[in-house]
Amino acid sequence: MKKKTWLQQKEQRQSVSQGIMFLIATVALIFVLFQFGVPALVKLAGFFGDLKSATQSVEKNDTIAPLAPRFDYVPEYTQSETVNLSGNSEAGSIIKVFHNNAELQELIADKDGRFSLDQISLELGENTFWASAWDQAGNASQESEPLTITLDKEPPVLEVSQPKADDRFFDKDKQIKVTGFTEAEAKVMVNDRLAIVDHEGQFSTTLVLNDGQNDIRVTATDKANNQTETTIQVEYIP
Repeated sequence: MKKKTWLQQKEQRQSVSQGIMFLIATVALIFVLFQFGVPALVKLAGFFGDLKSATQSVEKNDTIAPLAPRFDYVPEYTQSETVNLSGNSEAGSIIKVFHNNAELQELIADKDGRFSLDQISLELGENTFWASAWDQAGNASQESEPLTITLDKEPPVLEVSQPKADDRFFDKDKQIKVTGFTEAEAKVMVNDRLAIVDHEGQFSTTLVLNDGQNDIRVTATDKANNQTETTIQVEYIP
């Protein structure tokens, strides 16, 4: 069986609602007729006619499209395979959310205009989300600003160029330079010091050695919080 579109479902819901209202109105008219006579019945019928006309007028005159939905902030990079999304739109509007150009889900904004989607599966690499809104009169909003989330589960590369493991330093070489290579825009810590990383991933910092054996722990963390760590040992002899 072919799945009904949201517009067909909306029209079906409206038909059911109109049927219920007609049934209630019929019962009310019969009650008024028996209790108060024909004059009251005429007045009540006029009231329902005015109400219906007013409602139809509002629906026909509503040609203003809702504002485009807006997503709440989420980190641009993640190592998690799922994500929760939320945002704002016109209260009661129908929201269609798309993921990499395929429709993901259709939902209705609550009375405060809020909507949310939980545990959305991400694909490796870039995931682009966008949304549109439809109000009760069928007016469509513009597309939302795209939201891009990159799923990255690969730890960054990390190479320490200087010093080498088991290097020895003497006398005035108590302060040494630690250099190496990692992923561009990764954060590098050398023991408790933040190293400078350039746009090509080259990093450097200085470190003061203690007498004797020294452990140099270098940690690289990418934007998705994947980490690579290595430790080398050097010796300082005063």
